[in-house]
Amino acid sequence: PSALLAGLGGGRVGTLPALEALNLGGNGLGSGVGLGQLAAGLVRSCPSLVRLDLRYNDLGEGGAAALAGALREGTAAAAVAVLHLEGNGIGDGGCASLAAAVSPGKREGALEELYLGANGIGPKGAACLAGGLEAGGGLRGLRTLFLEGNRIGPGGAEVLAGALEGLWAEAEEEAGDEDDPQS
Repeated sequence: PSALLAGLGGGRVGTLPALEALNLGGNGLGSGVGLGQLAAGLVRSCPSLVRLDLRYNDLGEGGAAALAGALREGTAAAAVAVLHLEGNGIGDGGCASLAAAVSPGKREGALEELYLGANGIGPKGAACLAGGLEAGGGLRGLRTLFLEGNRIGPGGAEVLAGALEGLWAEAEEEAGDEDDPQS
């Protein structure tokens, strides 16, 4: 990862200001210090980065936490709208880290697409995502959420369904307010 870090600016601000998409899928980045440095360097060095693809890199919970820290701290992180993390084994803990990183007051909420398939996410991780979808949550701007190949089970599905029902009810209420000339 050190050569990759050097190529991506290694944390030097403004090094790649025009870079909008970066696909590093399947490169075995792992969850070590290198990933944390890479993630931090990316959010500092790539202010226009909209699409970040880190799928199938064996990130694990630690790598997800490092990425979440970079998203939470980085000034450019608010630009990331599409995040691919499929097949990284982030589990419930990594899911919780990511949900906290995009919570209100921590990040602007630009995330529109989140791909978390095949990550060993269970009911606890699903509950963290549901919290981000509920009123005031940082995941409310999502248009796409992929959770295929996880183990959220009936309990996790129920919690996510409850959060989605709340969003739908809220959207219907807002649509009704727009149709009502009295409001």
